[in-house]
Amino acid sequence: MQYSSPKQARIALSALLVVALSALALWNHLFLMRFHRIEANSAEAVGSVTGLECSNHGKIHYRFTAHGRNWNNSGFCPMECAPARIGDPVTVVFEARDPHNSVCTSAATELDRWSGNYFALFVAGALLFIGILRATDPDEVSEYGR
Repeated sequence: MQYSSPKQARIALSALLVVALSALALWNHLFLMRFHRIEANSAEAVGSVTGLECSNHGKIHYRFTAHGRNWNNSGFCPMECAPARIGDPVTVVFEARDPHNSVCTSAATELDRWSGNYFALFVAGALLFIGILRATDPDEVSEYGR
């Protein structure tokens, strides 16, 4: 894109940054709402490990039974991935009204993990905004002829 002034570039890039950060904050908020629903109306079951992705930060796939049906999900369980085997038992906490909404840790653990993302978004946004201000500084732009 060609901008006729650094001010236009600054406005456009800042608007793009706000949209991107808002989308990421909304995505994070939706995950937090899932965990709040589990915490408010939780049930517990013992499931079994159905798959291991140790190279993906120790992600574990599991299956459990609730309301007479089998449910599958995956997550980052407190058990170690490397020594775990297919068929090992895993404790699953799920939303009693919607067993598809489940975690293999506690809902409070997931809430703590995802709540920290807001701080990371704030820091990343502040650093990117400073970068936008420096990259579109009128003195810098005119000095280097950008």
